[in-house]
Amino acid sequence: MNKKILAIIILLIMSLFFSVYSFATNDTTFGDEVMDSVDKSKESIQNAGEQVKNITSDIGNEIQGTLHNAGQGMQDVLDGNDSMSSETQSGDYTATRTATDQITGTTMSNTAWVWLILGIVGVVIVALTWYYVSQNTDYMKKN
Repeated sequence: MNKKILAIIILLIMSLFFSVYSFATNDTTFGDEVMDSVDKSKESIQNAGEQVKNITSDIGNEIQGTLHNAGQGMQDVLDGNDSMSSETQSGDYTATRTATDQITGTTMSNTAWVWLILGIVGVVIVALTWYYVSQNTDYMKKN
């Protein structure tokens, strides 16, 4: 049994050597392979450079367009052509405050409620951590 396995392994290794030998019998020379690799690398680097150039050009164009639009918007405001200013300067605009400093039915402010909830969440996190550590310690003691 061991001799059969050894013979199969030897045949597999020998077949690898033959396949490598037959793979290496191409008509090209080593110098041609190196030059081809260098040419492909050069083309890849040139393509990457062109892509970076295109991306930076696009970013520059976008920034230029944004700044132009912002400048035009400022000029419109200075000239009085702004649609927002014409709507809000008529005197018909009123704002009603929707948030209050006091919550109905209590004397605590919104800030106090936020700190109270954060404190409760902190206590819960500490309690859960303590519980996990105690469970892990009990498990380690039993094992």
